Amino acid sequence: MNPIVAEVCVLGDGPAGASMAFRLARLGHDVVLIGDGLPHHRRLLHSISPGIRPFLDLLDLQEPLDAFATECDPPDVRWETAEPLGRPAAGLCGHLVDRSHMDVCLRDIARRAGVQVITMRISSIPVRRAEGGWRIPLFPHAFGEVHAGFLVVATGRKPLLSQGRKRIMPPLLALHSRWKLPAPVRPRISVEALRNGWVWWAALADGSCTAVVFMDPLLRSRSEQPNIERRYLAFLSEAAVFCNFMSGSRMDKIGACDASALLTNEVIGSDWMLVGDSAVALEPISAQGIQVALKLGCQGAAVVHTLLSEASSAPVAEMFYRNQCRAIAARHGRATAQFYAGPERFQHEPFWMARASHKINPAPRPPPTGPVDAATLLRLSTNTSLRELPCLVGDRICLQMALDHPSLDGPVSHLGNVAVAALLNGITEAQTAGELCRSWTRTGLAERPLTLIYWFLKNGILTPTDVSA
Repeated sequence: MNPIVAEVCVLGDGPAGASMAFRLARLGHDVVLIGDGLPHHRRLLHSISPGIRPFLDLLDLQEPLDAFATECDPPDVRWETAEPLGRPAAGLCGHLVDRSHMDVCLRDIARRAGVQVITMRISSIPVRRAEGGWRIPLFPHAFGEVHAGFLVVATGRKPLLSQGRKRIMPPLLALHSRWKLPAPVRPRISVEALRNGWVWWAALADGSCTAVVFMDPLLRSRSEQPNIERRYLAFLSEAAVFCNFMSGSRMDKIGACDASALLTNEVIGSDWMLVGDSAVALEPISAQGIQVALKLGCQGAAVVHTLLSEASSAPVAEMFYRNQCRAIAARHGRATAQFYAGPERFQHEPFWMARASHKINPAPRPPPTGPVDAATLLRLSTNTSLRELPCLVGDRICLQMALDHPSLDGPVSHLGNVAVAALLNGITEAQTAGELCRSWTRTGLAERPLTLIYWFLKNGILTPTDVSA
């Protein structure tokens, strides 16, 4: 049987793989997307934040968000104290997603963009061909194999390529199951900190529910399945809200999976790339997993497009992608450690101590500037620099003059459609905030200069002349 030949083969049809395949096809590349098409984790619910919308727009997803997601009431969060917060927690409110339906929608847009979608497993690890590129055997063997010049691995936490991984945070085990509640409820999310871990559960109006407990792997017995069930039910019985729903509810089989935050040591090579959880796996506490998978899929497509169409830019493109993955990992580590430092009532418990004290380099905080008005003299802070750095410009990666500052997650070349270098070049200590705004407006650089001034001050890029950086 003749092999299926493609320029790029993407393994894994979840959010990262499907978005990557879609964007590459839109950029004119011949792409094959391989995935098993199986329901994700037995249709467990997942939460997303409103920050996902720009990525869905970038993918031209015709289906509205409510086609595969349900908007929820503000979540019941019992974290810093045993009582619920009086306000929604950032990153935890938003929508509940049916991942199985979402994955179908993403595969459909990839197919409509010209991607050849193969719903099948691979029979073994991809191997390099002597003449270059990759050979990907399909299963069953009667269906042959795929030959591709570039390989993208988006198979989740499964280590398909042996690149080694390091932990961003201490290991975390998730025990999960679907439940059927005895009566319908309003769509809701609940998060609660417990002595030896935490619980996340979510329910839809039809009474279907997902309940997940997160713990240190060493806290559960490794021997028999009943021990896993007892541990799971014991955690849920401690949860103030969910324990009220356990009576009369039906529970499916319990599953277990690794929920640790991990960064792969090497995420890109000359003819391969890892995206999504295969590159950077986040803890569910962030509610950012799907959003980051879509982000890496879209950015990764620009990286591969650059590698395939402009070989001379390969080092820059690879550096950009490595920096992006490291920045995501560092940002997640800092935020997660802060989350775990929240429940003071458990600050001496081993689970919380290990995570709140985990060694994460904190992001420096800009010094307070005090009130600023039009007459305030501004200057660039001493640790602000403008230099050529790998940046995403349109659909390619190239060197651009970009802003670099310790308070930022990565280099910034543009704010909206305005080049940062054009805004900051020529700033002297003799300029007031009002003069700077008038200069930007007069030269057509900014229609809302006060918004830019505020952003630069907040991040420590600009500072009053009498404040040290």
